[in-house]
Amino acid sequence: MKCTLATEPFTDDPERAELLMELVIASFPREQLPTATLQEVAEQYVRHAFPDAGPDRRANLIACIEEANEIRQSLYSGRTRAA
Repeated sequence: MKCTLATEPFTDDPERAELLMELVIASFPREQLPTATLQEVAEQYVRHAFPDAGPDRRANLIACIEEANEIRQSLYSGRTRAA
């Protein structure tokens, strides 16, 4: 599924993608992060942050988190190469 909630794509605003991922990661128990999948972390965040969201909205929110994570990863890989 493609993220359709954002008013502008995360690719146009990587800082927003970074902020979303910080919120998602902060909401997950730190001791479980090393073994958790992105799907598990995203589902837990959506379940708690949007408890009334229906299945389609949850799927869309998770797709937005996945997209934000891809952008975040590309930012970090770019920073690593530049350093």
